[in-house]
Amino acid sequence: MDSKEYWSEIAGPRWVRFQAKLDAQLAPFGNATLDALALATGESVLDVGCGCGATVLEIARRIGASGTVVGIDPSTPMLECARARTSPHAPATVAPATCAPATCAPATFAPATLVEGDAQVYAFDQSFDAVFSRFGWMFFRDSVAALSHLRSVMNSDGRLAFVTWRAGEENGWLTQPTLVAIEPPDPAGPGPFRFADRELIGRVLGEAGWRDVSIAALDRPLVIGGGGSLDEAVDFMLSMGMVAAALESADDAVRSAVRAGVREVFSAHTDAVGGVTFNGAAWLVTARVS
Repeated sequence: MDSKEYWSEIAGPRWVRFQAKLDAQLAPFGNATLDALALATGESVLDVGCGCGATVLEIARRIGASGTVVGIDPSTPMLECARARTSPHAPATVAPATCAPATCAPATFAPATLVEGDAQVYAFDQSFDAVFSRFGWMFFRDSVAALSHLRSVMNSDGRLAFVTWRAGEENGWLTQPTLVAIEPPDPAGPGPFRFADRELIGRVLGEAGWRDVSIAALDRPLVIGGGGSLDEAVDFMLSMGMVAAALESADDAVRSAVRAGVREVFSAHTDAVGGVTFNGAAWLVTARVS
């Protein structure tokens, strides 16, 4: 199954269903990365792997009505959700039933253009002052080629900022429940921990022609599903990503055993109000064209 098919037919519908929870869970990382990008009013910005539109909306807010933001993603259902959320004229009924349409862009936000495609090869019809990605870069088939292509559509003083996960052992929120269900995935393949190696990030960016590379540890509390009870957090984890994929063909006994295992893992991280919180460990990466 290729990336387009996976993100449109399997992962995309799940992300749309849990869009609000995922936005809440990942917002601390996306916002910190946008802070590092230091966007200015009126700039043109590319959001790579824009998903259901939360980061497009935040970029549009930061650069104001005189700016422009383009979001690109391969997932048809996620972009349908994003279009409903970013259009200043979209009625609530435009959004898919499971996509929260509450954040349509006010007139003070930059206009958003959303395109369905592969940022690694897409023929953009404009250049950009900045490129941003929240946990999207690690899914490129050829990262050097992708970052070289993105560099080619930047303005002369263009800059980049993205966030990617550090090693699996530092991110127990994902690895611990995953190991209950499946063997560890190949860390070198496309996936969450592909760029856990700091030296690899620097090497790839250098080969792609980016300069002034900065790679800093970014640690933030990661609240599973953005909050809620222990059982809600377990339900969320069993419905997303590698755990959900592992359970697709499982029988009831296996599903019950995995649920019990994940609940045990999460119980050790339950806070006073019943939410499940881990440390999220990422790399915040910035670079410039020249």
